[in-house]
Amino acid sequence: MKIQKSVLYSLFFFSGTTSLVYESLWVRTLSLGVGSTSSSLSMVLSIFFFGLAMGSYFGGKYAQKIKNPIHAYGMMEGLSGVFALITLYPILNFQNILSHLPLENSFSASFTLIKFLFVFALLILPTLCMGATLPLLIQICTKHNEQYGRSISFLYALNTFGAVAGAFSTSFWIIPKFGILNGFFLTVIVSLMVWLVSYLLEKKSKLYNYIPLTHEEEADFSRKIFHKENLLLLSISGVIGFSSISAQVVWNKYLGIFFGTNIFGLGIILSIFLFGIAFGSYSLSLYIENIKNRTQLLLIFLFASCLCIPMTSSLLSMAPVFTNTLAYYLGESISVLSIKTILSVLFLLPSTFVFGSLLPLIIRILAYNKEQASRVTGLAYSANTFGAILGAYLTGLYFIPLLGSSLSLKIAVGLLALSTLFSTVVFVSSRAKKGFALLALLLLSLSTSSGSSINFKNIIKSAYFQKVNGQWSLSDLLKYFSRDHEDFKFLYEGKTAIISLSHDKQDGAYSDRIMRLKTNGLNESVYDSEALDIIPKYEGLLGFLPYLFSRNPHNAFVVGYGGGYTVDFLTQTDLDKVFVSELEEGIIQASQYVYKDKTHPILSRLNLELKIEDARYALAQSKGSFDIIVSQPSHSWQTGVANLFTLEYFEIVNSKLNPNGVFAQWLNLYNMSPEVIKSIFSTFYQVFPHGSVFTNRSDDELILIGSKKELKVNYNKLHALSQNRTFKKILKYTNIKSAEDFLTNYAFSRETALKAAQGANINSDLNAYAEVKQSQLFYSFAQKQEVKSFLADLFSSDIFTQLVDQPNQEKQFYSNYLFHLHKNAQWDKFFALIDFLQENNKFIDLVGEFCLKAERYSCALSSLESSLQKNPNSKTFNLLLSAYIETNQIDLFKSAIKKYPSLADDTSRCYEFEGRVKFNMTHAMNINSFIKKNKPLCGEYLNRSLANYFFKTKDFSKAQDFAYKYLQNHETDLRTSYIMLSLSVAHGDQKAIRFYTDHIEKLRSNEHNRLSILKDFFNSKGWKEDAKFIEM
Repeated sequence: MKIQKSVLYSLFFFSGTTSLVYESLWVRTLSLGVGSTSSSLSMVLSIFFFGLAMGSYFGGKYAQKIKNPIHAYGMMEGLSGVFALITLYPILNFQNILSHLPLENSFSASFTLIKFLFVFALLILPTLCMGATLPLLIQICTKHNEQYGRSISFLYALNTFGAVAGAFSTSFWIIPKFGILNGFFLTVIVSLMVWLVSYLLEKKSKLYNYIPLTHEEEADFSRKIFHKENLLLLSISGVIGFSSISAQVVWNKYLGIFFGTNIFGLGIILSIFLFGIAFGSYSLSLYIENIKNRTQLLLIFLFASCLCIPMTSSLLSMAPVFTNTLAYYLGESISVLSIKTILSVLFLLPSTFVFGSLLPLIIRILAYNKEQASRVTGLAYSANTFGAILGAYLTGLYFIPLLGSSLSLKIAVGLLALSTLFSTVVFVSSRAKKGFALLALLLLSLSTSSGSSINFKNIIKSAYFQKVNGQWSLSDLLKYFSRDHEDFKFLYEGKTAIISLSHDKQDGAYSDRIMRLKTNGLNESVYDSEALDIIPKYEGLLGFLPYLFSRNPHNAFVVGYGGGYTVDFLTQTDLDKVFVSELEEGIIQASQYVYKDKTHPILSRLNLELKIEDARYALAQSKGSFDIIVSQPSHSWQTGVANLFTLEYFEIVNSKLNPNGVFAQWLNLYNMSPEVIKSIFSTFYQVFPHGSVFTNRSDDELILIGSKKELKVNYNKLHALSQNRTFKKILKYTNIKSAEDFLTNYAFSRETALKAAQGANINSDLNAYAEVKQSQLFYSFAQKQEVKSFLADLFSSDIFTQLVDQPNQEKQFYSNYLFHLHKNAQWDKFFALIDFLQENNKFIDLVGEFCLKAERYSCALSSLESSLQKNPNSKTFNLLLSAYIETNQIDLFKSAIKKYPSLADDTSRCYEFEGRVKFNMTHAMNINSFIKKNKPLCGEYLNRSLANYFFKTKDFSKAQDFAYKYLQNHETDLRTSYIMLSLSVAHGDQKAIRFYTDHIEKLRSNEHNRLSILKDFFNSKGWKEDAKFIEM
């Protein structure tokens, strides 16, 4: 008998597990069809909970009439799996089904009603079956058990512990290992196994003997359940459901930032809540039958719940400070994630423990005998669930956006306080009634005070503290939580996120003018109050690139408003219409705050059409197509955002692109790894047959360009756009001074990306590959440099083949392009092109010229000498002289002058003079005649040589004059600074000596570091001969 009961208990544990797995997978998959807005997700959850409530009600109503409740329980569990399997295809293809409906306005009431009816039809049967399982099990376990209160609490706890396992395993095992589709199949198999085992158990066990209720017993129950005391208890059950879920919604927002809104963080949060409820119910089962006055215990728990909610809120407000303090003292012995989990369990346990105890306690009070336990359970559980539906819906959609989290918590506490008051009036004897009533009234008044407030500022500051560097001091870890470290100007509690604008001291001297826009504490964009019309680099590129590549575009669709900069650019072009879909209204509110003292220059534009809606859903439901589509989700690992980087999403985008349309996808390199970026490359370019990638080694982001047709940069169009005054001003950070300057942002082609991503996993809605991998990275020290190095190794030199209407010859273009790469310090791209030219033996004189500029002297010497032999000319000759001077090769310098006298020109004489001075060959020179003749030609360059010449000839006055002139524009020149120091010593000028001594010391240190890095870089690239020329 004990073994059979243990088997039954195990089955019920798995019932709790499967119900949470189904819920998690349904919410995740249906959000792709109905949208990720709070209203859409609330609709899905409301239908889910409604099914549970009705299942519990009917299960309790008919449990006593079922002769084989063990098999009936198993059948309900099995049928939930069968129905889940039957509805799997329409759930996974929900978006495609909706797209075939003849409705133009996806935001209309009729469309919303259709979505509701579809989801209702899909979920009602499996959820009805799930809800019926608890009353059936209680009927089985309490029928022959006088201590039925213990069984009720224990079964509720057991089922909830199973839910803990379901929540945790879905996030940490099922989705990461099996994906969505196989996760469904696995869960259905478990449900069917429960059905099979329960069937066998029914056949072989003697756990239950059917004894039907008499008509008198049924009539007695129906009469008593409607007594005012019992109606009050059922109402309190609903209030508990409302208040507990309302508090959970608020705390979920907070903890979502605390842990990170990703697949693992959300799994931990849900598991913590459920664990506290299960623990409270289990603890109650140990002593409930020993309590004589259970209504008094109910009052105590109700009173405790009113105190626990504000206490938990206050503790959570300080959780980031506690976390960083413990992380400092505990060091690497425990992870930050573990510390956060332990603290969250401790802070939430008082509240969740009480909530977990209240429902089974109310059921026990209502169930005056064991025969009615299952029916009472059905009524109380359904009332509790209906309260939970209202709590989730009203708090998420109305209370928090309109009233804020603190007032939402006060409403929850207020309802519990009212329940305490009414319970006191009804259940407490007249002598003590007045005292308890006054206490309840006092509690009610306290609920409207500041006791329930929750501080989101600390948690916003801690969003990036998912791991702690052991080298940080305690003051480093805690300074972020000081009041003056981050000055919040705007804080908006939206339906999906907390939006903030703040001045952050990390921005240094500019912190007073720069406001950071953050979503749940993570950077979204920045506003510079003194340059609001200047668009940050990548927001500008995100709009400019598709506009450049597209042919005669007329409209655009922008996924996410962000800081508004990309929309700003696109609405300033000749596009007829720019459609923008933004999920969170708080983002728009923040933008309006930034421009609060003036008319909003972007939102007031006539060609802008803005909607607050889930962008993926809005794009998929759109009946039109677009010339430009731009996607700019900020944090690709977050749940709800991760599905904007999947194969299915890219296919939706591709289906909405016009034949000549262009898609631009922004990708943040924070929390990224080569493994993930390969997956995204492979996924993106599996959908788009043409495209390219734009990024730079120094940047923390990149842009993927995709199209149905071959993409070429129209050089003339690019040149014209680069000369446009408006674009030149607003895009000053995107290197748009010239066509070649802008093209330094080009990284590599689609073909290069696919080659690098060969064998990578495709990222889909069903496997959540990138989301899982990035969620793992979020809690570790992911090395951003590893990603940048991976990308830098891919930098391609095929830029010339990407151009059309190029007016310059190939050599001239490469010369201009190398110049701008060098000017913008794009070294990886610069040397990639140098290597390409060397490997293909093209334009060797260019190779020599730019190797010389980059201090690759071996490369410069060999290239220039080879080029001079094949094609003697003055420019190459002069460059070679300069290379000999820089490398101190006096014999080769002399030989070249003698060998190529016919190539000498005015520039040659400048180099020749510098070489003669450096190599002490200035005898027999008429210096005055040389200066008079060549000073205008050599310019400032000659000043350094003349300073050196006059210093060597001991004409210190002229040496000082020329050295001073040269240093005015070249203060970092070490050689000339040494001359000034020597001259200061000769003149005994102590002030100048101190100045130049300090100045040279800094220059030497900086130069040593620079050359050390340069030498290491050359060696890492295999340029050993170039590295030998570097003098440390």
